[in-house]
Amino acid sequence: MRLSFVNKVYSNILANVIGRFWAVVSIYLFIPFYIRYLGIEAYGIVGFYAVLQGVLIIADAGLTATLNRELARLSALPGREKERHNLVRTIEVIYWTIAVSLGLLLQALLQPVLITWINPGSLSPEVVDGALRLMIWAVVLQLPSSLYQGGLLGLQRQVLANVLQISWSVIRNGGGVLVLIFVSPTLQDFFRWHIFCNALYSVVLGVCLWQSLRGPVPERPSFTLQSVRNVWKYAAGMATIALLSVLAMQVDKLVVANLLPLKVFAYYSLASMISQVPILLAGPISTAVFPRLTALVAMGDLNAMASLYRRACQLVSLLAISVGVMIWFFAPGLIFAWTHSSEVAANAAPMVGWFVAGFAIQAIMYIPFQLALAHSYVRINIVVSVCSLALFVPLMIVLITRYGAIGGAVAWALLNVIIFFPYITLLHRRFMPEHAHIFYSEAVGVPLAVALVIGYLMKMLFPQGDSSILTIAVAAGGVVLSVICGACLLPGFPRPFGWSQWPMSWLAKRKA
Repeated sequence: MRLSFVNKVYSNILANVIGRFWAVVSIYLFIPFYIRYLGIEAYGIVGFYAVLQGVLIIADAGLTATLNRELARLSALPGREKERHNLVRTIEVIYWTIAVSLGLLLQALLQPVLITWINPGSLSPEVVDGALRLMIWAVVLQLPSSLYQGGLLGLQRQVLANVLQISWSVIRNGGGVLVLIFVSPTLQDFFRWHIFCNALYSVVLGVCLWQSLRGPVPERPSFTLQSVRNVWKYAAGMATIALLSVLAMQVDKLVVANLLPLKVFAYYSLASMISQVPILLAGPISTAVFPRLTALVAMGDLNAMASLYRRACQLVSLLAISVGVMIWFFAPGLIFAWTHSSEVAANAAPMVGWFVAGFAIQAIMYIPFQLALAHSYVRINIVVSVCSLALFVPLMIVLITRYGAIGGAVAWALLNVIIFFPYITLLHRRFMPEHAHIFYSEAVGVPLAVALVIGYLMKMLFPQGDSSILTIAVAAGGVVLSVICGACLLPGFPRPFGWSQWPMSWLAKRKA
C-alpha cells in the first residue's frame, strides 16, 4: 500500500513537472511574438494583465487551498462522499459569486482608478480603456479555473489537471499569436481571444472535477451552511495569507507601473518573469506533495511524513538553486536569446540577479509552507506575511524612488533573505525540531555550494558571446551538472545513473 502511495506521488510530480514545464516554455515561447507584433509599450499592458491576475487572487478568499486540502483529507476517510459533494457545490457557488461581483466592481472603478494608475506613454487613452475593460473579464472568467484545478489536485487527479492545463495553454497562447498575425495586432482582439479561452477552460475543468468525485451519493449535492462552518476558519486563514502574499508579490509592480513609464515597467516585468523559473519548478513538486503530506498527517504516520518532507525539500532546492544560479550567471545572454533584442537585454539583465535570488529563496520555502498547511497551522504564515509586508512596502518605495526599477528588484531580494531564516527556524521548532539543521545543510548548503562552483567554472570556460544557442546550452549544462553533483552529495537522495552509494561508500572505503 505504501509503495502504491509513493508511486502515486512520483507520478503526480512527473505530471506536474510536465505541466509546469510547458507553462514555462509557453511563456517564454510566445512573449517575443507579443513584443514583436504589439510593441514593447503595448506589451506593458500585457504585463499589467499578469499583475491584475496576481492581484485578483484575493477573490479566491482561500477557497482553492481549502478545497484542495479538504478533498485530500476526505478522500483518505471512508464514507464521506456526501460531505465531499456538498463541499464542492458550496465553495463553487461562493466562488462564482465573488468572481462576477468583483468583475462588476472593477468595471465601475475603471475610469476613476485603473486608467489613472497606469502611465501609458504614447498609447492613447482610448486604447488603454478598451484593453482594460476586456482584460478585467478575461481575468474574472479565468478565476474559477483555479478552484476546479485545486479540487482535481486534492483528489490527486493531477495527470488530468495538467493535460487540461497544457491544452488550454496551447490554445490560448498559440491562438493569441495567430490572432495578432492574421486578424489584427491590437490589444482589443488579443484580450477578446483570452476571454473566450479562459471561459472555456473554467467550464471544462468544472465538468471534470464533478466527474472525478467518486462514490455513491443518495441525493443531489447542495449548498449547505454546515460545509461553510466546517472550513471557514481554515479558509479565512488562507484568505489572509493570500491577501498578504498578493500584496507582497504585486505591490512593487503596481508602484513601478504608477511611478515609471510603461516601457520601463515592461522591462521590469520581463526581468521578473525570467527570474521566476525557480518557483515555476518548485510549484509542481509542492503541489504533488501537499495532498500526500496532508493524508499522512491525518493518519498520524509521522515517520513517513518526515521522509517525504525531507526528500521533497532536497529535490526542490536542487532544482531551484541550480536554475537560479545559472540564470544569474548568464542573464544578459539568456534574455537576448529569448527576446532577440539587445535593448531589452541591456535594460532587464541588471534586475535579474536580484529577482532570481529572491525567487530561489522563496522556492526553497515552498515545502515548509506546505508542511504548515498540512497541520492546519496558518498563524506562522500570517505573522511572517504581515511582517514582510510592513518591511517591504516602505523599503520598496524608497529604493524605487531613488534608484528606479532596479530598486524594486533589490527590495524583493532583501525581503526574502530577511524572512527566510526566522520562518524556517520557527516552523521546524514547532513540527520537526530534529530536522532544522538537516534542512539548512541539505536544502541550502550543499545545493548552493555546488551550483556556485559549477556556475563559476562554466562562466570562466564559456564566456558569453554572440551565440544564443551556445549561451542556452552552457546554462542548461550547468543546471544538469549542478543537479547531478548535488544529488550525489545529498545523503539518502536517489543517485543518478545507478550511483546508489557514490560518493559516500567511496569515502568510507578511503577512511577504512
